[in-house]
Amino acid sequence: MSVPGTTSVTGTRVRGCLVVTVSQDLSGDMLDEVRRVALEGIQRDGAQSAIFELSAVPFMDSVEFEELRKIARMAEMLGATVIFVGLKPGIIVHLLEADANVRGVRAFLGLDEALHALEQHPNVEPHG
Repeated sequence: MSVPGTTSVTGTRVRGCLVVTVSQDLSGDMLDEVRRVALEGIQRDGAQSAIFELSAVPFMDSVEFEELRKIARMAEMLGATVIFVGLKPGIIVHLLEADANVRGVRAFLGLDEALHALEQHPNVEPHG
């Protein structure tokens, strides 16, 4: 089920997990939209896990990444395990060179790997 009213951020249920897909950069009001879609979707559907699918995000700075981490912590307070997928190598390099705090972030290369990890270990532990 997609969340109506937006084309840049969608929330879809996949195997009982809320997949929040971001289809452009995180500037402007986009982070507010990610927060709204994620938190409303978790609360409405009772999803116990959420995947932030970021493969279409061309660039992310450390401020935007920290805002995504805050949204992930909010989702965790609602009881959901949160995983990031699709981060591009250039974004990862930039975040680490900028000393962004990546501690506690659960990340996988793709959606299939993340869904498989959640099926095997619903409370998958973060790397690092």
